[in-house]
Amino acid sequence: GEARFETVNPKTRKLERVIGFEKVLHMTGDEWQLEKPFMNVYQENIRCDIKADSGLVEVENLEGAKPSAKQAIMKGNVVVHIHGQGKRSDSYIYLDEVAFDSDRSMLWSKDNINFVSREAELAGKGMEIVYNSAKSRLEFLKIKKVDYLNIKEAVKSEEIAASEIENEPNK
Repeated sequence: GEARFETVNPKTRKLERVIGFEKVLHMTGDEWQLEKPFMNVYQENIRCDIKADSGLVEVENLEGAKPSAKQAIMKGNVVVHIHGQGKRSDSYIYLDEVAFDSDRSMLWSKDNINFVSREAELAGKGMEIVYNSAKSRLEFLKIKKVDYLNIKEAVKSEEIAASEIENEPNK
């Protein structure tokens, strides 16, 4: 079955992050080589799932605490799925490799990336996603070099107007 590392916010007791995998292929000291790793991030205003073919995780074993994943690299058919909230639709980032650092709450890649959502499509190279776990919010998503950007027409003003009306409480 699946194994997982869970990170719970000490103040709110809410689950903030899960790093899991189908199986450990190899262990060298604190480094675990993983098959089919995944990561789920649960924050107030961001919900994000990442999956890949393989990964390397650096595990931190602190006295009296459960082991936690300090850093991870996920490789091969990486998909970052950022769940839409409110009026934002779901977006997907496709890339070959992404790295994660728990101390900095940061995901990054130097790789070619493709970003796809209902509103836009983007191709570029290099990305950083930083979320602030103290404030439970996404600080930024930065694309280093944009090669192609297409803002789609699909999102019409009528749609937005209609959804705003629906969301109003009954008077």
